[in-house]
Amino acid sequence: MIVMQAPQFPTQDESGHGDGIAPTPLWQAVRCHPSTSSPYTFDLDSDINDILCRLRMLFHNHEQFPMCTTEFHDLICFVLHRLLEPNSASKLHENPAAQSTSECVRIATALYLLIVHGPTYFSHAGLQYKLTTQLKTYTGNYMKLFVHGNSNGSLGLWILSIGMVATSGMTDYQWFTNQVADMAFMLGAQTWEDALSHLELVLWIPKQQIEDIFRHHWQIMRTDAVG
Repeated sequence: MIVMQAPQFPTQDESGHGDGIAPTPLWQAVRCHPSTSSPYTFDLDSDINDILCRLRMLFHNHEQFPMCTTEFHDLICFVLHRLLEPNSASKLHENPAAQSTSECVRIATALYLLIVHGPTYFSHAGLQYKLTTQLKTYTGNYMKLFVHGNSNGSLGLWILSIGMVATSGMTDYQWFTNQVADMAFMLGAQTWEDALSHLELVLWIPKQQIEDIFRHHWQIMRTDAVG
């Protein structure tokens, strides 16, 4: 899939043309209309928004789009390469704040897929460390974008929660934990069920193992906050 800190291959276009990893049939089966409802009130880079939208359709409608293990692996592999290939960064150069928000979403989505997929074939610790360092920089500079409106707050909590889980055992874990605590307080999310309702608004795959991982870190955060 991905070795060290960068993708191995480019990705083909939506029709399967070009060099690199081909889009999976499931990826090609879903299309996002520009009017598709988004769980936030600000614009994202169109390419990043399209990836998030397609993943929402696939993950949130698992009965309509069932995936075997191989299909799931192939989808994650393709999307990770699409998110992390050299030209994947947000292109909203005329709006630095929106560009940075798009980068938060791009990096958090990649980290979420790494968490969901797990180190099945090899460790992705180097890549994960690089991405969490980038995520901390972007969220630290632009947290104010996520505090205006409940929908933006849900996106902020989703991004920060992924950062918290992804930095487990790393030096930045406490920073993300503190940020999650502050965001949860702002949203009035006092229980794991409250937090989950916000995470599900953005992107969430209904797997008990994944929920257990996030709940575990949420409970650590709540214990530290109360203490």
